[in-house]
Amino acid sequence: MLANLSLYGLVGGISAGLHALVLVCLPRLGVPLPVANLTGFLVASLWSYLAHSKVSFRKQTKGKVFPRRWLLLQLALNVVLSLLLPAVFAPWAKSPMAILILVFTPTAVNYGVWTFAADHVVRLQPGIGRRRPHCHADDLGLDEAINDAIFDLADAGQLQGASLMVAGPAVAHAIAGLRGRPGLKLYLHLVLSEGPPISAPAEIPLLVNGQGCLNLGFGRLLLASLWPRRHTSNLSRQLATEIKAQILRFQSLLSAQSIYLDGHQHIHLVPLVWRELLKLEPDLRPVWLRSICEPWPTAISSAAWVEALLSGGLLKWLILSLLSTALRPSLKCKKIATNSTFAGVLFTGRMAGSTLSASFARLSNHPPMAGSDSATAPLLLIHPAKRSLSNGSKRDGANSEGTIDGRYNLSLSFYASPWRQREYQSMAQLAEDVVDVATEDVDVLEPSIDRTK
Repeated sequence: MLANLSLYGLVGGISAGLHALVLVCLPRLGVPLPVANLTGFLVASLWSYLAHSKVSFRKQTKGKVFPRRWLLLQLALNVVLSLLLPAVFAPWAKSPMAILILVFTPTAVNYGVWTFAADHVVRLQPGIGRRRPHCHADDLGLDEAINDAIFDLADAGQLQGASLMVAGPAVAHAIAGLRGRPGLKLYLHLVLSEGPPISAPAEIPLLVNGQGCLNLGFGRLLLASLWPRRHTSNLSRQLATEIKAQILRFQSLLSAQSIYLDGHQHIHLVPLVWRELLKLEPDLRPVWLRSICEPWPTAISSAAWVEALLSGGLLKWLILSLLSTALRPSLKCKKIATNSTFAGVLFTGRMAGSTLSASFARLSNHPPMAGSDSATAPLLLIHPAKRSLSNGSKRDGANSEGTIDGRYNLSLSFYASPWRQREYQSMAQLAEDVVDVATEDVDVLEPSIDRTK
């Protein structure tokens, strides 16, 4: 401990010296005190960022630098202090005490930041008892190109689960493929925003458009959740009708006794929807629901973060994280399991290459959720396809080669993107040691399904 404190003191002392040198010299050149203080802080920060990770906390970081987020946190905290403190101490700007406070306040803040950063880096490193991610694909049954990609990855051992759209145009193709793959875990992919319903459109007029297709998107249902329940009672009843119909169809197709459920475009996390799910009778109520608790991965390129910001991934992550937090107490009360952590929203639609590898590594090294017996393995979500899919002209049955059913209007641009093939190829190319999923960690995910029908 004494050696560690000595190293930290040495690095911190040099950092403070650099800060003080700039703070004393620049005002003599006519630079305003706040600007001089900020400049000194930035110089000292860059030094401390590198030196603390390479020297003071080398044991924790293995000689690598801290993730950039900690530098940004340090900068944000100390920029505020560096601008405010000179204003407070302006009357005593040239006194030794004022200079000491200006210099050593960032040092004290840095100690807290780098200590937390070192602990964080340790948690990221592989450890005993940590669970490996359960790799999962959505939209099974939407198109044969999607089905083929999922089945190929499952056969290669790269994928452990998939979510089935029971009204999907390629559901018959999916069921045929599942008969020879008993190890692939199946989930109901609840669809409320596009495509044909299972219920008769006349029974659910508030859920469908003039063509009889589902059209209640995430935003509309979320807004409806904010209204008093007496104003949404008809909508809730119709949601319950369609939800029950999709569950019954899933049970019929797969002879499934237990329902593991997630939602198309995460629609199941909307309060108006999950309240109806929790009110179902026990034999229809899901035993597992997907939640979004997504830690930010490290080693992600700046371009990927910019894309996540521009594409709305960060906003989506925030909204879904808040909704999942609101849902978890109800899941615990009803004894419904959920995944402990998750990856696939921050960089939704672009889970390929280094982003996919970094997300997998982040989940692999995340400790199990404390105090929860119902938490399952971390879940990594992808949307693979073997080829790009354009708008299809066929309105029913299997799609034409290279097309997607036009009734799934929200999925058209998503599956026309080459990112679907990139996700497929990136998952297929993950190293064997990366996808060595411990089966004992995912035993709670095993649905009891008879696929002989």
